[in-house]
Amino acid sequence: MGQSLWDGGSTFYGIDHCNRVCNDTIIVFPALEQLVLSSMPNMTEWVEVEVVETQSRQVKVFPCLEYLKISNCNKLRGAPSHFPCLKELEIEGMDSVLALANICGTKLFYNNQHLRQLFIQDCPRLRELADGLHTLNSLQKLTIERCPSLKSIPDCSSGSFTSLCSLVIRDCPELVNLSAEMVESSAPSLKRLELGGLRSVMNMQMIIDCLDKMQCLDYLILCRLPKFITTSSTHTPPSFRSLRQLSVRPDSDSWDCVSFKEAVDGILMRFGSNSLRKVELSGKEDWELLPDQLQHPSCIVSLYLSDLEYNNCLNGLEISHL
Repeated sequence: MGQSLWDGGSTFYGIDHCNRVCNDTIIVFPALEQLVLSSMPNMTEWVEVEVVETQSRQVKVFPCLEYLKISNCNKLRGAPSHFPCLKELEIEGMDSVLALANICGTKLFYNNQHLRQLFIQDCPRLRELADGLHTLNSLQKLTIERCPSLKSIPDCSSGSFTSLCSLVIRDCPELVNLSAEMVESSAPSLKRLELGGLRSVMNMQMIIDCLDKMQCLDYLILCRLPKFITTSSTHTPPSFRSLRQLSVRPDSDSWDCVSFKEAVDGILMRFGSNSLRKVELSGKEDWELLPDQLQHPSCIVSLYLSDLEYNNCLNGLEISHL
């Protein structure tokens, strides 16, 4: 197909054939709740509704749309930025710099204040997120993964992420600065924190220090990260924590056996082990020390140890409690 699927936008919106609520109002796709655009290599344009308004009539488009996914549409130069009820947005497999800049632009964040879930995945040329992320005060889940060129996430110091329950950032090896303000403001509400493959992050220690405020966290994964230090919490006592799953896999280039053991012990001292059910630890083959806090795993039902010296690690482990 040599032409754009939606040249100019008028054919797609079909203004002359849409539902009319009154003489001056036209509603396009009045009942549509989900829209997926996937693997459409010749789609080049998806215009804003204003472009197709005629004779001063008011046109409402996608009044009920809650879920939008755009995947592998690399010639797409732009997309509408305002969806009145949009709650979940997925951008996946976009390899065009122009398409990413237009679709994930500032307007999209500022115009969709009710967005609850944002997923950006497999975008190899994405270098930075647009300004406006801090305005998404209703955001509950943020996932950014497999974006190897991503270098920065905008300053979110003026935002409030008090609704954020899940933060997942993985396999972004060039990311230098992870917004500590975003992590700190969301800490009291976070239930899932997953950070992995972030070898270049310079402020990882600031992120780890926010663990003290994560009283509702029940799922924590820290894999292939720069070296950090943890100490016991000075805030909420461990008995009030709810951590159920812990996975730690350090970047072997910057860690050693002792620093790894101390980091895991520090995390477990912050959260306690009474609620912990699943633990996954990966190290290096010559690492012999099991963290002190795991010597008596009375409540753990699943323990996965990888790349650790078997005999010395298990000598002090009370297997009968597993």
